[in-house]
Amino acid sequence: MKRKCSALLTLMLFGLLLGACGLNTPTISPNAPIDTSYPAGEISTPTTQAYPLGTPTAKLTAQPTQTATVLELSASVPFISLHMFPDGTGWASHPSNSAVYHTSDGGLNWVAVYESPGGPIYGEFYLDGSTAWLSCSDYGTLGSSILHTTDAGATWSKTSLDFTGGKLYFLDKNVGFMFCGDRLIENDLITFYSTRDGGQTWDQSFTLSGNLFPNLQIRGLKPGITFRNALEGWVTGTFYVNKYSYLYHTADGGATWTNQSCDIAEANPDAFFYAFPPVFFNANEGLLALNAYLPLDSQKTILCKTTDGGESWKSFSEVATYGNVVEFTDAQHIWILGQVINSSSAQPELYRSIDGGTTWQNLNSSLPDGYFAINLDFTDSEKGWLIMDTVLPNSSKPDHYILYASQDGGQTWSQLDARMGD
Repeated sequence: MKRKCSALLTLMLFGLLLGACGLNTPTISPNAPIDTSYPAGEISTPTTQAYPLGTPTAKLTAQPTQTATVLELSASVPFISLHMFPDGTGWASHPSNSAVYHTSDGGLNWVAVYESPGGPIYGEFYLDGSTAWLSCSDYGTLGSSILHTTDAGATWSKTSLDFTGGKLYFLDKNVGFMFCGDRLIENDLITFYSTRDGGQTWDQSFTLSGNLFPNLQIRGLKPGITFRNALEGWVTGTFYVNKYSYLYHTADGGATWTNQSCDIAEANPDAFFYAFPPVFFNANEGLLALNAYLPLDSQKTILCKTTDGGESWKSFSEVATYGNVVEFTDAQHIWILGQVINSSSAQPELYRSIDGGTTWQNLNSSLPDGYFAINLDFTDSEKGWLIMDTVLPNSSKPDHYILYASQDGGQTWSQLDARMGD
């Protein structure tokens, strides 16, 4: 099963926070405690409704120059997040307009399958081309809703909850987890829930409310969550302290957490680290990607691996770019999509490894020059999709998201004449 680790807006946010705060830990804004007194049995029954549509450095290998095919800008798409499947089905979304889209033909045609009436989408998880969950705000209340579909978004069941929504991760159609209460910039109380019935009821496993000595750090950005089985999981992100990686592990379904590390701190003593959720390929082997933000705008993406099921991690490869997206389709095929941004250009960077990170191919020349790289998704070693923006971040010009596809592992890209249906 393929896995993608995506920072998306974290790169820009992290840079702004570092620029504003220097090397100091940002001030924490306290928030009101989350009410955790409700019993799971009082959650309402779902109803079905239809919505409107010192790390060794791996060797780099240069690739021949390639030119991406560019069509008219009218063939743009309204989303920045993408999750495709081998059968050509896929999902896409945009957090600003709280909309979700679906395709059944490899991205040529898209249909809006959920459009929020105004509340944000806290989290989303796509199990396959037909099954998905959304954690959405109930606007005007302190609660949230879980929306669930098994028919590619044609209909959604809704479960109302008494607590703020959060990040989602599902192991299968029944077992899932939700990490709640974290705000993007402010540091909020943290609460962790699990479900065994596909999201109809949720049990609280952990909360920092009332815990004087928490074993899960309250500060920092925590957008990453993954589970290897019903008991073992990880929460990842970044914390603004040198040599500290925000990588927390649970072995009891989220009730207790311990901080883990990779052997990168001593080799990079002045760096801030952003940890992506780890990816496992079997019971013992897995990979963990970390971004290192270094002084003088020096940046790199570091890969760590485990051979003991995530008990320990050791670095083995790095690439000199700050990866927006680190993509795995298996233990051997890895892509890192990065970006170099200055006042006049936004040069995307793309690196590929076909030997598990031992060597890397530089595919920068295959990407459109001057575009801002948004997201990347591969379903196997050859087929991939890429979202680009034709303008720089913070530009006064309107965003124009363009969808590209590759049939050769990212060595060449062609723009898709994607169509948005009703």
